[in-house]
Amino acid sequence: MVHRALEGLAPQPGPEVWFVGDSTTDTMAAKDAGITAIYYNGAKWEPADLVRIFPGSHRPDAIAGDFPALEALALPPQRRSG
Repeated sequence: MVHRALEGLAPQPGPEVWFVGDSTTDTMAAKDAGITAIYYNGAKWEPADLVRIFPGSHRPDAIAGDFPALEALALPPQRRSG
């Protein structure tokens, strides 16, 4: 499904393409597609819980607990709103 969504777009699937999701299924889809998986932890799961709910090869590449944290991952400091 992720590959289909990226068809005809540049860049092609790779680490520079991000999939931000809020579920284990989203993270697994990103990892299976070979793109960077960013988990939005809006539910505020504890780190120990996150280790338990994400299978080893499907752990997210980064975790953001709120929108400022997500912005910090994506933008250089001079472009951030805060």
